[in-house]
Amino acid sequence: MFRKLTALLTFGVVLGGGGPAFAVCEGADGVMSTLVCLDHEYKAADAELNAMWKKVMTVHPSGGDRSVHREEIRASQRAWIAFRDADCEAQSKIGIPKYWDVNRMWCLYNATVARTATLREVYVN
Repeated sequence: MFRKLTALLTFGVVLGGGGPAFAVCEGADGVMSTLVCLDHEYKAADAELNAMWKKVMTVHPSGGDRSVHREEIRASQRAWIAFRDADCEAQSKIGIPKYWDVNRMWCLYNATVARTATLREVYVN
């Protein structure tokens, strides 16, 4: 028990504190199991993002000024993807090298969950 708690606290320090990924992957024991868990959670979050993206594009059909707005939304999404990838790569290099892959997956997961929420709030609701 003490070892698991120490590992979680270590990941918390390396990754910048607790967050949604830790609540989801708190049962992971070690770097590899944490990485597997985060990869699984990221893929689920990415699928949710893609579903939300389809809703956004449905809410903003083409025609008139809406076509212009859709293109702006697309440009925003492309810029966000580029930013997310660069930012998560930079954040991955924080701390001990053996945690870099975990850091990157944690960042991808959190950024994707946040972007999905933003798309929902701004464009769908």
